[in-house]
Amino acid sequence: MTDAAKQKIGFADLHLHTNLSDGSLTPLEVVKLSKRKGLRCISVTDHDTLASYSATKPYADELGIEIIPGIEVSSVWQGRDVHILGYFCDPTNLAMNTELGESAKQRVTRAKAILKKLATLGVNLSFEKVMTYCKGKVVGRPHIAMALVDEEYVSNFGEAFNKYLADGAPAFVEKRGLNPQQTIRLIENAGGIAVLAHPYKSSVDSLIPDLVEAGLKGIETYSPAQKGAVGRHYREIADRYNLVGTGGSDFHTENSPYGPNSVNVAKNSAQNPFNDNPLFVNQAHFVAVKNGSYRAFVHISQGTRSHHHTNMCHIKRIRVIRFHKMVIDACAIFQRL
Repeated sequence: MTDAAKQKIGFADLHLHTNLSDGSLTPLEVVKLSKRKGLRCISVTDHDTLASYSATKPYADELGIEIIPGIEVSSVWQGRDVHILGYFCDPTNLAMNTELGESAKQRVTRAKAILKKLATLGVNLSFEKVMTYCKGKVVGRPHIAMALVDEEYVSNFGEAFNKYLADGAPAFVEKRGLNPQQTIRLIENAGGIAVLAHPYKSSVDSLIPDLVEAGLKGIETYSPAQKGAVGRHYREIADRYNLVGTGGSDFHTENSPYGPNSVNVAKNSAQNPFNDNPLFVNQAHFVAVKNGSYRAFVHISQGTRSHHHTNMCHIKRIRVIRFHKMVIDACAIFQRL
């Protein structure tokens, strides 16, 4: 490994949120937190907005963190949310921006419908109150939950969802939007790479072959909430369909159980979510290397179960998937020297 490549070795988190959608921290605060957590590369994937990259990049550049453009686009399949991550989308793409504008309008309509249902339950919140928690153009249930907590209708965020806002709860309103296949094509049309977010949460395994046919190029296989047999299951699916396996924390707030780089834990730590795995895997551990005009983000599967040191690794096999002038390569197998 060259000195230049060694300098690029580090941890990455490719699934972070700011208050431009439903996160609680500003772009600057997320970058500072990422720096404190030792991240070398991040992607801010706020919901249904491309504004986060330009809002975050100056701070990332200043603190020496590489940032790649990201978005988490909401789609709907059989009444449930299916989130598709898009990396490297062109922020000026007309079709993408038109659809995101429609999505923003739908979100407002849905929020007002939820507030109307809450009013019938004796819970009176104004739309103006909810919007005080929305710092961007993407209003959603988390902002309503914040208002419910602030107005003391519930004691915490979880109770707000369980009691009123979750699927099937009294104030739930079904989301409208593109289906996952349409969303994937939208991302590809914008020059982006489509990745299925937190598949364990979406529960759309039967749909994955159709998504691959529509142009899906990756699946989020490394997540602190996706551990043990669940994690292995989705890594097997990624291998079966030759999909890139990406990783990230899906960080929203400092009160979340998983923060940026939350899987960077010591092997013997009781909090290590991979103690039952045959391989000790740092989910969000990526190597970023540059190869001419191409860029690669390579997931590291480090050594054997007993390996918990910072020994250098070397690449045994790399399978590269190229997209125009960008590369995401998450199919590397590493072994200890």
